[in-house]
Amino acid sequence: YEDNQPQAITTAPEIINLLHLPENMRTDIVKAAELLDEHALITIIEQMRYHFPDEANHIANLVQDFRFEHILKLCA
Repeated sequence: YEDNQPQAITTAPEIINLLHLPENMRTDIVKAAELLDEHALITIIEQMRYHFPDEANHIANLVQDFRFEHILKLCA
């Protein structure tokens, strides 16, 4: 018997906030997100990758989807 029901897709839990990042890094993220500056955010993401790889990937996905407002919420 084969179950033809759709399978639930599981994803990694969403990062709730970025408050644990250094304050100067959060400030730079907020400024870039407020200006909708994709290039500045990509630069910040690359600087984050070594110490904060999960956060960098999460922000990169949000930038790719133009979710700047969500980035701002994560920093609040």
